Amino acid sequence: MVTVSVKAGFFQFHLNSAARFAFACAEIESEEKHLEWPQPRWDEARSNALAAVLLAATSLESSVNELYQQTVDRDKKALKSLSETQINLLAELWPEIEKLSPLRKYQVALVAMGHEPMSKGQEPHIGVRMD
Repeated sequence: MVTVSVKAGFFQFHLNSAARFAFACAEIESEEKHLEWPQPRWDEARSNALAAVLLAATSLESSVNELYQQTVDRDKKALKSLSETQINLLAELWPEIEKLSPLRKYQVALVAMGHEPMSKGQEPHIGVRMD
């Protein structure tokens, strides 16, 4: 049997794209906010806003998935701040948590690394809730 793995590195691309769409949306708003409703580029602004939100959410999930995948791949260059024990722990946990929500994956990683989990009643947890 042959196993193939792909190292995507999409999290930064998704985040940069989200920023571009958000900037385009803000630019349209700035140019047309003085105009009466509906503004000429309303559909374009709405599409840019939707793309920004979706890509930001995708970036969050890509980021945490890539972290775990780097532990599975033992990518010590990318994980230089983690100990061998921490890398092994996250790699071992990955099959069990792969299907969890992105925020839950972050929570597990924080606790596994000896940190407090994010408070579910405070930012940033509230602003990015995707459960």
